[in-house]
Amino acid sequence: MRILGITYDNAIEESLELGDEARIDTMVYRENGELEIEIKNRCRITDLIIQDMRKSGFTTKKNHDGLGLANIEELSQPYNDIFINYQIKDGWFTFLMVMSI
Repeated sequence: MRILGITYDNAIEESLELGDEARIDTMVYRENGELEIEIKNRCRITDLIIQDMRKSGFTTKKNHDGLGLANIEELSQPYNDIFINYQIKDGWFTFLMVMSI
């Protein structure tokens, strides 16, 4: 799924900036017809506003288009059974997607 590819690309790009501090954790859980996928990565900037990050053109990287989360929002729009949430807390960026299967 393209949404997961974008999420991992973002996590890897941030991890490259962090060096030895980098870490990416993934959790996949399935129960009662729902699939939950959580991808967490360490992040450098912890005071970002999630609503701003969802806008096209937002980026924290040099020479970057800033389309990642905007693309995720666009790709998930047609599906009523996909819930996506983002959070920044305690130096971690968390992507959570829950969908019916």
